[in-house]
Amino acid sequence: MTDQFDLTDEDLEPVYATLHFYHDDPESMRRLRECLDAPDVKAAVRDFHEWLRRQSDSENAEYANAIDQLREKMFEVFSDRGLDPWCE
Repeated sequence: MTDQFDLTDEDLEPVYATLHFYHDDPESMRRLRECLDAPDVKAAVRDFHEWLRRQSDSENAEYANAIDQLREKMFEVFSDRGLDPWCE
């Protein structure tokens, strides 16, 4: 089986999808807002990760260790959900 990262542009065909949201359904509007906010949430996660990385450079070893554990947990949570906010 080919790993998804081994694919080239020639191996890929475009995927087209149509999403339907209904303005009179609050749940549908909530899902629309989640879709629209997704790029900003991804950017916020990256910004937070970068801030954590800078914090882990602390002279205080105990603090740096705690920050590194937090970063590891962050990667674990995303991985468990099959998400990679670092991919383009």
